[in-house]
Amino acid sequence: MKGGDAVGERAFLERVRCEVLLGDGSPAALLNARPVGGIPELLNLHDRRQVEDLHIAFIRAGARVIRTNTFSANPIRLRRHGLADRVWDLNVWGAKLARSAREVAGEPVFVAGVLGPLVPVGAVDGNERDRQGEGARGLPPAAALPAAGGPGAAAGEGLLVAYRQQVEALLAGGVDLFLVEAADDARQALAAVRAVRSTCHLPVAVVISFAASGRTPAGQTVEEALTLLQPKDLGPPDLFGHGGDVDPQRSVELARSLRAAGWTGPLWVLASPVGVKEAFAGLVASLAALGPGVIAGSAGVTPAHVAAAREVLASVGSPTPVRDEATRNHRLEPRPPSGDRLPVSTRVNGTVRIRPATGPQPQAEVLEVPRHGAGAANLVAASSVPGGPVAPVPARPVPGAPAPGGTGAPEPTLREKLGGQFVVSVELDPPRGTVVHKFLDDARRLGEAGADCINVGDSPMARVRMAAIGGAYLIQAAIGLETIVHFTTRDRNLMALQADLLAAHALGLRNILALTGDNPRLGNTTASAVYDVDSIGLLRILRELNRGRDITGNSIGEPTAFTVACALSPNAENLDRELDRFRRKLEAGVDFVMTQPLYETAPLERVLDRLGGCPVPIVMGVMPLHSARHAHYLHHEVPGISIPAHVRGALEKAGDRGLEVGLELAEAVVEAARPWIAGVYVVVSFGKVEPIAAFVRRLKARFVGGTPEGRSGRGGAAPARPARGDPR
Repeated sequence: MKGGDAVGERAFLERVRCEVLLGDGSPAALLNARPVGGIPELLNLHDRRQVEDLHIAFIRAGARVIRTNTFSANPIRLRRHGLADRVWDLNVWGAKLARSAREVAGEPVFVAGVLGPLVPVGAVDGNERDRQGEGARGLPPAAALPAAGGPGAAAGEGLLVAYRQQVEALLAGGVDLFLVEAADDARQALAAVRAVRSTCHLPVAVVISFAASGRTPAGQTVEEALTLLQPKDLGPPDLFGHGGDVDPQRSVELARSLRAAGWTGPLWVLASPVGVKEAFAGLVASLAALGPGVIAGSAGVTPAHVAAAREVLASVGSPTPVRDEATRNHRLEPRPPSGDRLPVSTRVNGTVRIRPATGPQPQAEVLEVPRHGAGAANLVAASSVPGGPVAPVPARPVPGAPAPGGTGAPEPTLREKLGGQFVVSVELDPPRGTVVHKFLDDARRLGEAGADCINVGDSPMARVRMAAIGGAYLIQAAIGLETIVHFTTRDRNLMALQADLLAAHALGLRNILALTGDNPRLGNTTASAVYDVDSIGLLRILRELNRGRDITGNSIGEPTAFTVACALSPNAENLDRELDRFRRKLEAGVDFVMTQPLYETAPLERVLDRLGGCPVPIVMGVMPLHSARHAHYLHHEVPGISIPAHVRGALEKAGDRGLEVGLELAEAVVEAARPWIAGVYVVVSFGKVEPIAAFVRRLKARFVGGTPEGRSGRGGAAPARPARGDPR
């Protein structure tokens, strides 16, 4: 099993095997790079907002697959511009900007890391290398392309090395899949596929440029290209298709020829911007009839083209692929609408409409949450976007509420679970914008995996996001999944702290993690810090509210019923100060503790030894590592996180199995810490929820059934680590 994101791989492939996903237009063709040196990839470093805004525009238009701005960001092409040393930065930021746009847009979008051609087809004879200026130090001449039908041999290693540099950087930036785009030669495309497959297990698509004659610039027919891309030792790419500047009729004919040549997998077609946007939409509809996959735009396709195509695809409903075994072709048949379940959320006239989690309700009972101001009319309705609305979810009782139909015991609350069963929460950051589809879809996936609750961040790293209270309310209203609200004192004065807590309680939010919060100087804002009180002062406020009065002693009427958590950093640089503050937090009143992510139990054991145990349940932080680079960054750059040398060494040895090993190490730490913890909260990295959902399932299957006999006490409190020879 390769590294990367195995469950995320399945999520993408499951989608493209049964439906048509709409892609974007070519970022490189639309970005204005003239002020920064002539190549659009430089904008990833020098004008990031322009790149991000273009991605956002395509997502809002209906694209559900977006491409990184990295078409020419490989070492050979960059050397021509004196930029060979910027391969890593340009690709990492290309991926980060696409992921950032996905966060802002709030839609469940896949990010494809683009690998463009390394050498022009004119350089294939090797004598052209110097004239073309495509040589690169340490790389063989362009004649090093693998021979047709041959094994690829040593000459192809140079291309493999060059592609791997780009693949590794895009992988570090967090892409979901790879696209080998506009390849002029199937042999060169094969080198790119090998680079991906030898580095990770993410899906890889290949788009070959075919001329109107049906041949590549290298002279290969559709059949020859398909044969070259399916060597016995590698297997075919996950998606295959064509691009190029051909007229609509020829584009459809080429797609049909791929099916006739024996390609039965998902297609990836880059359609040309023919005439007006309505004509482009018609072309997309014709291509969609040939089978599931991705239909995106080539150079010149704008968000307006994509929006028109979205409307056409939506008008025929959500399609189901049907394969004709005689011709091996696919056709799409309309899928009958399901009337038994309703979407979690849709957008109507700039409003997010949330269905209550207790099951289908009459229209009048739909909760409406204002979403947009004057710009709302420019956004598309999610119900008209293929895959746009958050997928339906089964009814799930809200914790503490009576069971459906008034029978049976209420769903246990987090407070009740902490005393009797192993709890698993997952930390999600709220959206950076006002669209909540991906946020709610992620919460739904985690709830289905068995997560007991979701803890919602409060603008972590001092970067502006939707208020944690709003995000937590949306999850509970739409999904029926309990939440833990991260609540900081950074942005609110004493009056606002109390006012927001009262509002949170009125909205049904019962679990609060009291935090001081990151200083605004760490983020990308010019905001000033407030800090009327720190987290200890906030705990005192919560204690008083739970007693029925505000911090000055005024009655609030009915007391609140918050379950209150505080933070603990076992790896704090100044552990004496950390433990002193923790004791004061316990005195102020807490119901459970949440630690910083840990990668070994020694820091927790050391803390418990010094404290003589912990009187309240401990929920340990866990952040599965994706790669050695991920481990290096967290260890050296993030305060409070320390990753032991043996863990970093294991990730180095893991190579392309990074995430697989990271998940195994995380599970081992949870097992080792089991004597002292009542549960864990799992942190999502790179916005990838699928592997975390799978991890949650594994934890619930392994540790379900409460606290093992002979371990933690009745309330989940953590004992001190037994001394040697101690019979405990």
